[in-house]
Amino acid sequence: GKRYGIINLELVQKIQRVRDSLDRKIFVISGIRCPFWNTHEGGHRNSFHLPKWGLASDLGIEKAWSRGETIKLYLAAERFGFKGLGFYGIFIHVDTGGRISRWVYKKGKYIYLFN
Repeated sequence: GKRYGIINLELVQKIQRVRDSLDRKIFVISGIRCPFWNTHEGGHRNSFHLPKWGLASDLGIEKAWSRGETIKLYLAAERFGFKGLGFYGIFIHVDTGGRISRWVYKKGKYIYLFN
């Protein structure tokens, strides 16, 4: 099978805008995932991380020693219109998928703010 995927240009452009607005290094923790790795990471079977979509990334920010730094990243991402935006403590999920959705992942559970 394929071992690659195409990353959505809108996703890349929005991530760059977030990075420029913060003037900080941003790290892609997880981008496109093969189905096996997506399952391993606990991703949804139709995750936007999958190669057929290429619409999602998990991002961290340099020197994110506290949730406060990750909150800055989350708020910057919010300003640039990502459809999906999730908070995981030391990293965030962003996507340019189908519908607007916001959530927090805490103590092994998803708390949806709206979906």
